[in-house]
Amino acid sequence: MSPMWLSVLVIVMLVQATAGAEEAKPPPLDPKYEGEHVFALASSESDLFATYLPALQDPKNQQLLYLVDAKGANLFYLVRDADRVTIKTRSFNLERLIRNESVQIEVDVWLGSDITESKPIYTAVPVNFVKQLYHRKLEGLEPSGLRQTYDIVELPNRDRILIHKIKHTPSFDHIVLVEEAKNCVTQFFTSSASPKEEELLMKLLFCGSIKPLYFEADAFK
Repeated sequence: MSPMWLSVLVIVMLVQATAGAEEAKPPPLDPKYEGEHVFALASSESDLFATYLPALQDPKNQQLLYLVDAKGANLFYLVRDADRVTIKTRSFNLERLIRNESVQIEVDVWLGSDITESKPIYTAVPVNFVKQLYHRKLEGLEPSGLRQTYDIVELPNRDRILIHKIKHTPSFDHIVLVEEAKNCVTQFFTSSASPKEEELLMKLLFCGSIKPLYFEADAFK
């Protein structure tokens, strides 16, 4: 091959590589997702999870579960021993988590779910959102009804997380940790469209050893 044709080939290859890099670049973040966002924290024996508190209205209509790491304020032990721990982030773009990015965000921390009347017990705690475990946009929802369906998230240690697929109101948000279960019932009927958590846990007993991580029904009445 002549030097001239070799130069042309190199230029073509560089142009194609540049075009490929431009195509791979994600689009700009949508500013509608910018703001403070509220999550509940939950824990297994070794891991800490953050579950987004969704609404049915855009842009908060996101079911989102993340593996997080927060060592600065001993949040793991706080979450392990408390009934409910809620965090509110400093302003950032939630679409970064929807895209499965790893990002560090400063959060304020509350015991319980009331973050409007009470003061946080910690402020400006750095939390690493490490890995997206689950994401589902709440659109085109199934009508409310007695049949409940759970999605399964496989964890590296063979544990599983069951996440209820939120429907139109009335419905509920429910997340359960299942230890090494292989034959778990993930679809069943309940006595109402928004049952008590106790009834749901009874339905899931066939899954084996279970640990409730999060339950919320009032927001979806």
